[in-house]
Amino acid sequence: MRANGRSIALASIALLGLLLRLAFLGHRSLYSDEVWSFSAASMGPLGLLSPVASYDLHPPLYYMVLSAFLALGRSEFAIRFPSAIFGTLTIPLAYWLGRRFLDERGGLLVAFLLAISPMHVRYSQEARMYSLIALFATLSLILLLRAMERGGVTSWALYGISAALCLYTHYIAFFVLLTEGVLVLWISMRKGRFGIPKGFLLAGAGALASFAPWIYSALIFQVHNTLLAKRSLLMDLIRLPIHFSYFFPITRIGDFVTQVPVPSTLAIYISSLLACGLLALYGLLKAKGDWPRMALCWILMPPLFAFLVLYFIIGTWPWRSVYYLFELPIFLCLMVSGLLALSKKKALPLLLIAFLTASYGFANAVNYQTEAENWRAATAFVVANSAHGDAIAFDRPFTDGPFNYYAKGAGPYRLKFDRVSAEYKNYERVWMVVAHYGDPNASSVKRFLDGHCEGLGVWRFAGLNTDIWVYLYIPGSRAVKEF
Repeated sequence: MRANGRSIALASIALLGLLLRLAFLGHRSLYSDEVWSFSAASMGPLGLLSPVASYDLHPPLYYMVLSAFLALGRSEFAIRFPSAIFGTLTIPLAYWLGRRFLDERGGLLVAFLLAISPMHVRYSQEARMYSLIALFATLSLILLLRAMERGGVTSWALYGISAALCLYTHYIAFFVLLTEGVLVLWISMRKGRFGIPKGFLLAGAGALASFAPWIYSALIFQVHNTLLAKRSLLMDLIRLPIHFSYFFPITRIGDFVTQVPVPSTLAIYISSLLACGLLALYGLLKAKGDWPRMALCWILMPPLFAFLVLYFIIGTWPWRSVYYLFELPIFLCLMVSGLLALSKKKALPLLLIAFLTASYGFANAVNYQTEAENWRAATAFVVANSAHGDAIAFDRPFTDGPFNYYAKGAGPYRLKFDRVSAEYKNYERVWMVVAHYGDPNASSVKRFLDGHCEGLGVWRFAGLNTDIWVYLYIPGSRAVKEF
């Protein structure tokens, strides 16, 4: 393919990816973590440092970048817009990897599959740091490979900068750097050299040194006050391959099937999962050269390192597959390798590409309509039905964030979390919002109101992450008087 044709094809794929990431960008409600992103970014790039260090599980770079983008607006679309841009910028990087490991056609196919990937599109539409860490980690891998080939101060310095950007975006970057260290050692040994190149050691040391201020102020706090939930190891190990199908970004298949009550939904999911997995496995077996082993290391090592370091030290580990979104371009390289290996059977690769395009399109259409947490509807309901003299309580201190974003000052008086028991009697009616509980009765605030008030009604607003439950009460003494 000529250079002009290649550039046009890649630009067209990137444009398709951008359109998919911008489509319905403001349609879904912001969920709790996204509202926290907005709240932190609203404090300004310097003002957010102390709150993020004290209360957040992530480094500050994403929030600082989002703070700059808030000049464009504060709507759902504007808040999510940076993530869509980061996701789109990853597409040409995926092309570079595909071209390096495969060929020109392979690079374009990898870029195309990333552009339409439901998992990548979904997390490029969230106001969180996941598309940014995927961008920086992919960039760091590319710069590492170039530095290993070319050497030189400039090449290693660029790699060191990309590594530092990863560290300041997400803590999973520590395991990315460990994996890159393994790759460097392996590549050096394949070239007949024993030991790690000095350039890598200096670049890595520089990245870690640049991160030292944040390690001191935040990381030690997180180790001793971790909010990572302790989960079932067996279920996490089962969940990971389901996530890594890179088809539907869901935690429980049942959630998706429930929200899309189509008999063939599960069959589409399973068939796409098998197609992706078998193509990647076939590509791994048929690919020539050393890059498949490198790809396998890139996919397996980060979660393995996370498991070994975190699970055995503090009894928890970052189980969410979105933390490993940066592995997707390499996974797609293996898939495309499988497709190219089938090229002698001309009809089969075309049918597989058509099937993946259609199933990915179906998944994207579903994701556009699937609410993570339907705060827009829940807040609108409370504001529309509240009256003068009402108050509202929340199950946790941070739950009021999404409500306040959509209420914009309207609605009942907000009771502080720690003042509910002392002040609830001062109001005609008390609304109660419960979220992030599998069982709403697990909320201590709700149990208190159940025991001291007369319940008037309950409403449920379903979401993929969590349901939002809205309760309405009359304080006990007032209920007796009205009766």
